[in-house]
Amino acid sequence: IHGPGCECNPESALRIQYLRLVHNLSDREYDHKHTKHKLLSQAEIDSVQTYEVYDSLKQYMFLGGGLANDDGILRCPPEPGDLDPEVQHLDEMWGEAVRGCEHYQFAGEGSESDEYWSPSKEVQVSAGDSEGPQLPASVANICSSWDIAGLDGGNGNLSSAAEAAAQPPTTQLPTTQPPTPSISGRPTACLNTRRMQPRSRSRNHLASGDDGKHEKGLISRILQVFMKETPDSTYRFWLASCVEAFLRGSDVRSQVLMARAGLLSHLVDGVLNSQCSGNLQTNFDLLGELIKCNPEVFAMFNDILDDKKYTAFMQVVVSNLVDSNVFIRSVILSLEFFAARQHELQSLRSRYDMGVCKMRKFLQHNTLRLLRDLMTVITVEEVNQENICCLNTALSLFILARSHGQLPHYLDALRRWEVANNKAGQVTGNFLSLLKFWHEYYLYRGKDCLSLELSSNIHFSEWRRIVHTLIEMLEEIKESSQQVDLVAGVSSIVISSQN
Repeated sequence: IHGPGCECNPESALRIQYLRLVHNLSDREYDHKHTKHKLLSQAEIDSVQTYEVYDSLKQYMFLGGGLANDDGILRCPPEPGDLDPEVQHLDEMWGEAVRGCEHYQFAGEGSESDEYWSPSKEVQVSAGDSEGPQLPASVANICSSWDIAGLDGGNGNLSSAAEAAAQPPTTQLPTTQPPTPSISGRPTACLNTRRMQPRSRSRNHLASGDDGKHEKGLISRILQVFMKETPDSTYRFWLASCVEAFLRGSDVRSQVLMARAGLLSHLVDGVLNSQCSGNLQTNFDLLGELIKCNPEVFAMFNDILDDKKYTAFMQVVVSNLVDSNVFIRSVILSLEFFAARQHELQSLRSRYDMGVCKMRKFLQHNTLRLLRDLMTVITVEEVNQENICCLNTALSLFILARSHGQLPHYLDALRRWEVANNKAGQVTGNFLSLLKFWHEYYLYRGKDCLSLELSSNIHFSEWRRIVHTLIEMLEEIKESSQQVDLVAGVSSIVISSQN
């Protein structure tokens, strides 16, 4: 922050200290006693009182820490024999997701042709284009394409997942020198102490038709200032930190209130028009906390993403996984939550419709490609406190795939893709090294373990169990690959000697 041209002064320092105070006041993973409501006015609470019925749904641990089955998982959904049609539909989604390892596919419902898109090449190839990258027939149906489907028409330590809360002396991470702090501990840029950008009265108010007469609480006032701040303002980071801390662990009412106040549309527009990496990461982290396990805000999110915005939005997501992975994790956990609570949501007449959810259809067609990218977006030499969240997002996919009986199929599909592309070990080998690092990193970091558990609603024993399972399975894949290479080498020597 304090570099050439720094405009800090006693007044700006006082503002930042005040925002840090608000952040610490509202930074609670769970808010059973609704302490965060003290940052809202009574009029604001009353305006979203109808959503109080959703409060009981969020007090729920997805996996682990309860009555165990043979594999130690407290299942959400239940055992396969007890599955109702809605939950069975979720298992089918995970089964269908074992495909798509090469390109993004933007497919509109009812369209006769698909579009492929690669973030590395930034080209589009029609589905029938013979010059597009082709896989061998043996794996063509498994690792064919990304399919983005479903179109229907701080102290530097304020992570939404809170993976980097401390730095104990053991297993030190590589140090980095980010130019400025960020809302999730990842580096940002483009900061100065400029005040708000000139703007007329915001069109996003507490509720539609707001004439300014509603009394606003402290967090709503901070939100309005945040949305008016220039992208390169130092205050924007601290304002965003306060809003994120308020949303983290908040109830459905608080999330709906912030979304109605204009935060949802502001964040989507910010992702689509971001010109600064730090702002992109901030927007994604806030968006993840805003929609997490909230069916009403998720429905609003689906409404905002029309066909054109959806395609552009998902291109930004998959092209910036270090920035967007925490948001992706929130989406994954939310979809699992909605499917398991489908009956309760229907009885509450929720607007969320799993059948038309764009994010669900994206994961239904693209989970494997997403998983492959998350497994390779960082290496063990590059991992640090700013990007280890990518590893945790990949693990969350593996945890849920395991709970739906799809883990062996996912690993087999990844291995077959490596073989078909002559890239043995590029994905599985890199991820194996990261898993060994993960095991050492979380061994003595109790606060980080607790934060990961609370932010995901997955008991930490499940995180540990999936790491151990994956290490064993990936070691077997590595050993089998080495045996194949050895046999191929011996055969080559024999053939050359005969000639």
